[in-house]
Amino acid sequence: MAESLKNLLKGRREIHIGTSGRRSNRLTYLPVWFLLEDDKILLLPVNGSRTNWFRNLEKKPVIRVRVDNRDWEFNATMLRDRGSVDNIIGNLRINMEKARSTGGIAYSTLP
Repeated sequence: MAESLKNLLKGRREIHIGTSGRRSNRLTYLPVWFLLEDDKILLLPVNGSRTNWFRNLEKKPVIRVRVDNRDWEFNATMLRDRGSVDNIIGNLRINMEKARSTGGIAYSTLP
């Protein structure tokens, strides 16, 4: 992962991701919560594997990350084993509790 992206992600809780529609192939961006672990951006779909962006990534595992009007493109890897997913959920809860106790959540907006 580019060091410039890593620096932009520090202190944020939300980013915008772009995926290509599995039928339309149209690129769509939406905000998602994320965790930064080492050189990985971990995303948790709110509705699990039924979430549209997750289903889009299953069909075409290429994702765009947009931060401060800059885009990066990555190949996505889907995690489905329960232990990994539970670990990410636990870490996300801890981070969200920290954000709540400090009075807010940092976020970015689409241009």
